Amino acid sequence: MKLVKKHWFILLFFGAVLWSCDNTSDAQKAYEQNFNEVLRVHDEVMPKMGELNALSMDLKKKIDADSTSTKKYAKANQDLENAYDFMMEWMHGFTDEYVRNQPALEELSEEEILTKNQGLEKELEEVRKMKNAVNSSMEHARDLLSE
Repeated sequence: MKLVKKHWFILLFFGAVLWSCDNTSDAQKAYEQNFNEVLRVHDEVMPKMGELNALSMDLKKKIDADSTSTKKYAKANQDLENAYDFMMEWMHGFTDEYVRNQPALEELSEEEILTKNQGLEKELEEVRKMKNAVNSSMEHARDLLSE
């Protein structure tokens, strides 16, 4: 009889441990999913900053060398610079709002998590706009430079 009680207790203990490990609310899961997606998009774009700067330098050389096409090269370079600035401003804002000195999700109420998640959904839209600005400005610059 002692053996049966002991096994029952062990099963109950491990069941409680497993339940507590997955005691994450739907709001927390949605927040974490959105947060991870924002980071994924950022991490996809960030490595392109070196190439973006290189394209900008190449366009500046064209501006100096070809006075007849200065406007189109200058416009393409401005688009690259705007995309770069968009990236930097977005990163600083995101870091300030969602990373630096932020409480752990476990310390927030459901309502606070839902509110922060709504903000994250807007951040996801912004990071996607930033990705598009970077990619389209780089593609346009490459096209111009290959003419």
